[in-house]
Amino acid sequence: MPQFLENADWLLVSGLCWDISGALWLAKGLLLNDEQIARRAGTYWDLSPPAARGLCEQRIDARFGISIIIIGITIELFAALHLEVPFGMAVIVVAPLVCTFHYYQRMYLYWVTRDSLLFAVYPVDQRTWRYHFPDVSEQEWRSALSAQERILRLRGKIS
Repeated sequence: MPQFLENADWLLVSGLCWDISGALWLAKGLLLNDEQIARRAGTYWDLSPPAARGLCEQRIDARFGISIIIIGITIELFAALHLEVPFGMAVIVVAPLVCTFHYYQRMYLYWVTRDSLLFAVYPVDQRTWRYHFPDVSEQEWRSALSAQERILRLRGKIS
């Protein structure tokens, strides 16, 4: 192993991995392509489904990004306190990041759909809203609708 790798502070390196990943998550919510901007800029009666969806996507990306950065800073704090770990332990510290990414990928469309529907007037005009969520499976759509109803009941907005 090269000398610079033997002397590396692996806990600091793993914390930086978390920080960089969190920064990329935050950037994902801020960088929009032309199609996304055009979709959100459309005008609609009442609430704009594309605008609600876009804002919910940004909020979810920001929550994940900030959470990941906080974890990274915490790991770096331990490194600053001169806690040293071998390379293998640093890999174990970074491994949950991969699991977090897969969980995020799996749940993302459901979270976006559920959160967007909370802004819709209840009961939802499903034909209009469904048109703006073509990438959401029917199972995720139904699950998000039932979650919307449960959350609105808990908030006392419907009986």
